[in-house]
Amino acid sequence: MTTNYFRYLPLQNTATIWGAAISAAGYTRVSPHASYPPSNHPTNRSFSWEGGRKLDALQIVLIETGKGVFETERSGLQLIESDTAFVLFPGVRHRYKPDSEVGWTESWIEVQGPLVERLCRQHDFMSIGKSVVCAENLIGLEESLNEVHRLLRRDPVDCHAELSALAIRILAIWTDQGRSKTNPDPSARGVARAEAWLAEHVAEQIDMAELARKLGMSYSHFRRVFKIHTGVAPWQYLLHLRLAKARQLFVNDRITLADAAERLGFNSAFHLSSAFKNHYGKSPLHWKRDLHRTFSASIVAPKEELLVSA
Repeated sequence: MTTNYFRYLPLQNTATIWGAAISAAGYTRVSPHASYPPSNHPTNRSFSWEGGRKLDALQIVLIETGKGVFETERSGLQLIESDTAFVLFPGVRHRYKPDSEVGWTESWIEVQGPLVERLCRQHDFMSIGKSVVCAENLIGLEESLNEVHRLLRRDPVDCHAELSALAIRILAIWTDQGRSKTNPDPSARGVARAEAWLAEHVAEQIDMAELARKLGMSYSHFRRVFKIHTGVAPWQYLLHLRLAKARQLFVNDRITLADAAERLGFNSAFHLSSAFKNHYGKSPLHWKRDLHRTFSASIVAPKEELLVSA
């Protein structure tokens, strides 16, 4: 993403056909000391820190970089750091803002439809403990959000079904996080333990076969069930964790590529740079330059698509 945007869409019949539809989305890099939230949002979506806001829809917000705070009337005040996502439940008053000294980059969607209503009637989905989640536990969320933004920046007129499919995928990613903690399936519990162990030892040299043995599984079985429950192979999962940590280092520390590679278990700066570019579409150097470049927001919000309250 190179420019800020947000767009609000009228609900389509795809919300009924598919069960969910994206009614709004946006991507915003908030510079330090910038006013927040950005102006020009519809009246029924704008808010202030002092007054907070209640929505009649569900929103999922990913903070890619920076830090700030998030608060709901149910969960209280929570600190938000980079690579953290939070959900805004319908009918629950909330407020959030970036740290004025740091700013942040937010990527978000709003979803409505019968599927959302059914999910929100489930106590487990609406639990306070699931309102803020580390993005490391939401494999595929950032990529799915980026695909939503790509479609909306291009032209949403002919892609409502595709947007609904992405909405369902993002809801599935959100609901799947933490499920293994309560799932009685032994393989699911084993995968959850493996995920926690990999997150704790992300920078170490990992012997996946040895990890499988610690979990009481053969390596072939471990590899198969791990992919079933996470969607990726163990080594791909570990790479995702390392690259997420690399991005945090590039944001928060003055660190060389070689130091980051050594700290995160890559064989060399070249291997880190290559993996980073394959995953994020640009080299660490260009990613850092884009992150810190001062730019003016370009708001794209056609009036005919805004959902303005009566």
